[in-house]
Amino acid sequence: MDGLIDKGRQSYDINQRKAFYDQVQQLAIDQVYDIYTYYSVVFAAGQSKVQNMDTIWGAEGKQRYKLLWLN
Repeated sequence: MDGLIDKGRQSYDINQRKAFYDQVQQLAIDQVYDIYTYYSVVFAAGQSKVQNMDTIWGAEGKQRYKLLWLN
C-alpha cells in the first residue's frame, strides 16, 4: 500500500494518480480492519490517587494505561 501511495504522490497525470489511489482504496477495503479517519475531543478522568493521567491518550487515539500508577 505504501508503494502505491508513493507512486500516486509522484504522478502528475490525474488519471494515473486516480488509478493508484483506487488500488489503495481497494486494498484498504479488502485487507485493513481498522482505519481511523478522524479524531475527536475526548476527556478522561480519574481519582486523584491515579497519577500521570496526562499520558493516557496515545497518538492513535486509544487509551494507554501502562504509564499510570497509584499514589
